[in-house]
Amino acid sequence: VQKTDTVSENIYSQFNIGSSYTLKDIKQYLKNLYERLGVSGNYMASELEKYFEVKKCKVKTDNGRDNGLLIIRKKEK
Repeated sequence: VQKTDTVSENIYSQFNIGSSYTLKDIKQYLKNLYERLGVSGNYMASELEKYFEVKKCKVKTDNGRDNGLLIIRKKEK
């Protein structure tokens, strides 16, 4: 199994279409995933744009509203 396949499978299972995630949460998930798989990569939330069509949004949190991304749909390969 190639590591890139495993990364994409994990990303597709973690992030749901129609859901919003804070940039901070996305970065933390990517950092943990890449470290666990031993993959060097970019921990920026914009990485999701390789896998999904996304839209910038505000996400309600306990501390107010944070910048985030709304997952619109899976990108065609």
